[in-house]
Amino acid sequence: MEGTDADLDAILTTAVEEWDTSALLARVEDDKQVLASPLNPTEPGLRALMRSSLDNNFRWAKEYVSHGRPLPEDAYFIPREWARTLAEMGVSADALLSTVRASSMTAWNDLYASVDAALSRSGLPADTQRAVLTACFDRTLRFWNELLGEVSYAHQHQVDRMRRSGAQARSEAVRSVLDSEGPVDGKDLYPVLRYDLTSEHVAVLLANVSEDGVQQVSNRLKSVTAASATLLVREGVEASILWLSHQEWSSTRLEAIARELESAGVVAMVSEASSGLEGFRATYRQVIRIAAVRRHLGTARKVVVFGDVRLEALLLDNPDEAKRFAAAELGALDSASAADARLRETLLAWYEGGSLVTAANRLHLHEHTVRNRLQRIEEALGHPLTERRLELHLALRLHRLWAD
Repeated sequence: MEGTDADLDAILTTAVEEWDTSALLARVEDDKQVLASPLNPTEPGLRALMRSSLDNNFRWAKEYVSHGRPLPEDAYFIPREWARTLAEMGVSADALLSTVRASSMTAWNDLYASVDAALSRSGLPADTQRAVLTACFDRTLRFWNELLGEVSYAHQHQVDRMRRSGAQARSEAVRSVLDSEGPVDGKDLYPVLRYDLTSEHVAVLLANVSEDGVQQVSNRLKSVTAASATLLVREGVEASILWLSHQEWSSTRLEAIARELESAGVVAMVSEASSGLEGFRATYRQVIRIAAVRRHLGTARKVVVFGDVRLEALLLDNPDEAKRFAAAELGALDSASAADARLRETLLAWYEGGSLVTAANRLHLHEHTVRNRLQRIEEALGHPLTERRLELHLALRLHRLWAD
């Protein structure tokens, strides 16, 4: 090939500019091969971090292939963070590298095809095109090898760190207890967990709280409740679950947990108290179900206790049937109009407040306004509000889950 390396770089840079990494990102996100690992890509935090890492990798691959210059240190910051997070979640190095390789192969093929198409339209001599494609191949290979090395090291470093602290052993032990359905010998696990599975438990799911913040909350809750022990594990990218054990959880102690969490200003989901091994598993299921209800409610309330959303959690187990029930009970009020939304809000406030005065105060309206709205609701429903009161109240609570 005639010409200098500078000429080759200029041609390759022009060809690579046509590579559409945004379209590639959208395809890779839904690629089952890329997600073929013990991940939960539906979890918002994990999905966002995966997307950020993929986007970072594609952008820097484009930069490196275009110019062939060494990349800055921060080019690998996001994929390193991705690898560390997966290590904390117990995802193996093999699963991580499998995901990276799958995404890299998809990107590699896409980039090569894009450059090849650009060169075909360029009118350059065949030997020049071959030289450019060879350079593209070599640089792409070097970039992805470098990336694999970076994420592999970050994952292993985090695993080693967790092993030294005992966090990984605790996480694996807790996961084995939660995933199994049969009996577990709590005495065998005590040296690892330092937590008595036979006691009475309360679980607290903390969302979007830093590692230091989680530890501070744990210390405060243990202090205000006089809990005998605590157990803390990571749950996904954005959450941690804290268990507190006690010989007997009184209502006063449970109320103290909610007050302390509200005082701390954190987003938290709190289970009921439950005893023994099955109780430990039950408290976990409860906070996970609260989190699901909270996502549907879009509530501004930061601290949610299971008892407050037990009904919604139960009905969310069969959401299609719950939606049909709500639509049938609400009839004409089951619409997306702002007017019907105000009527539903008024009826719910009246049911939950128990009187016109309470509903008016809650809604910051005059009593006459509330009375007029209730009359319009009766007309829309075609029957008095005292009929099917339980069903209507339930339908309103359910409709609120999907209102947003």
